Amino acid sequence: MRKKRPSVVKSYKPVPNVKSEEQRYVNPFIACGKVFNPVLPFELSQDDRPVPLTRVSITVKSSLPTNVLINFSCFITSALREAGAFNNLVFRLVRECSSMKVPLREYSFQRQLPSPTDIKEPLVYNFCDENPPMRTCTYTLFLVKANVSKSSFYDITNKSMTGLVFPAPIKREDERI
Repeated sequence: MRKKRPSVVKSYKPVPNVKSEEQRYVNPFIACGKVFNPVLPFELSQDDRPVPLTRVSITVKSSLPTNVLINFSCFITSALREAGAFNNLVFRLVRECSSMKVPLREYSFQRQLPSPTDIKEPLVYNFCDENPPMRTCTYTLFLVKANVSKSSFYDITNKSMTGLVFPAPIKREDERI
């Protein structure tokens, strides 16, 4: 029989926690928004006052770069009462930081079907705001344009808006992102 060698057990010392500016961590978090239920206009042009649908406010306590993922969802019901009837809507996402408003993105929604129909469909918009300029910002989704044919109407229900805050990737020359 062969003799077995005794196994070697290595012991490792725990690495002390080193805190530096670069290693501080931004805890990801989610913020739920506020929903508005305004009367929806059948005609709304770019010159008219926009109709706020949802709003979410984000406050980041760290000074490190962060990204904010905005998610808006709803159901749109289109009731098209005759052939060729249509609904054309335009939504705008606006960021407000220190009373400075910046339009971030516009989304259009159009429905026109060859025959009369009622349709209820989900709608989801996402926007990633990379490193907002301030630590506290409010994001609002507005209805900025509505053009509806005389024989149709629309409704926006089950509105929801959330903001997910997470650390921005650190860009270094020696690492890939």
